[in-house]
Amino acid sequence: MRNEDDANLKNAFPVPGYLPPAARSLLPFARAYVAQVARRHQLPLADCWDEAVTALLRAAVHFQPGAGRFHVYARTAVIRGLWRYCRRPARRVTGLDAASSGTLPDVETLLIALEDGRRAPSRRGVPLSPP
Repeated sequence: MRNEDDANLKNAFPVPGYLPPAARSLLPFARAYVAQVARRHQLPLADCWDEAVTALLRAAVHFQPGAGRFHVYARTAVIRGLWRYCRRPARRVTGLDAASSGTLPDVETLLIALEDGRRAPSRRGVPLSPP
């Protein structure tokens, strides 16, 4: 039974061969934290695991001895990496009507609207597109 659990764990949380030994020491914490975050935020486990491995690699590359213990540094990197991943805002579609009444939309928004065939609204009676 233990061998089956180990096989399932390796499939769910693949560890790249290039992960340094210092970072490997944090794998039990990373696995538990990834499972908790994926369940809480209803995110794919594989995506969360990729973010955690990336954070471990980043911590291994950027850690400076003398600045504290690697364990604490890498643990913080994993927590923050997953926090940023979970807190990413959903891409929202911005229409031309999203600009406040005192400002004009930026050029990129106008070009996108023109490409989509939408008509740009006018502000204060002045048309935004050339006549």
